Amino acid sequence: MDKDTGKSLEYRHLIKMPKYKHIWNDSMSNEIGRLAQDNSSVKGTETMFFITYENIPLNRTKDVTYARIVVDYRPQKQEKEQD
Repeated sequence: MDKDTGKSLEYRHLIKMPKYKHIWNDSMSNEIGRLAQDNSSVKGTETMFFITYENIPLNRTKDVTYARIVVDYRPQKQEKEQD
């Protein structure tokens, strides 16, 4: 929820707003880094791998989907937002 407007915002909205862009871009980078093969801030778990469209087997192209990014502020998390 945006404290100023009271509106519920999705990730796609947050990254377009100057006051939230840095925080949520960093958070998303860390989350993808955790799921993939690291980033400069976190250790990866190699849970997911990125491949090019050309490397998708022809019999699996209809199984490909996209991510729906859902965000939530969780103050109890160890990783805190940084300015």
